[in-house]
Amino acid sequence: MTLADPATGTTPGGVRHDLDDALVRLEGVSKTYGSGDVAVNALRGIGLTIRRRSFVVLLGPSGSGKTTLPNLISGIEPDSGGRIGVGGSMDGS
Repeated sequence: MTLADPATGTTPGGVRHDLDDALVRLEGVSKTYGSGDVAVNALRGIGLTIRRRSFVVLLGPSGSGKTTLPNLISGIEPDSGGRIGVGGSMDGS
């Protein structure tokens, strides 16, 4: 898994990755459950590139979005904002 700027393909360490090799790309993805006073932001502004032939592990505490993220990528749940691309195709949400 490579956390990279979706526009430039550059990681925080300054390493450039070929975005054409991306299997999954997320740009500014968010997911909010509920609304108003009971709104819960499960994910906010997520940018992520997963390259082909990568092995990915999601780790984090309870409530950090480990289940929500793959649900959004797979289309099981709709995102609340941002763009998700799988296999070179980007949605327009």
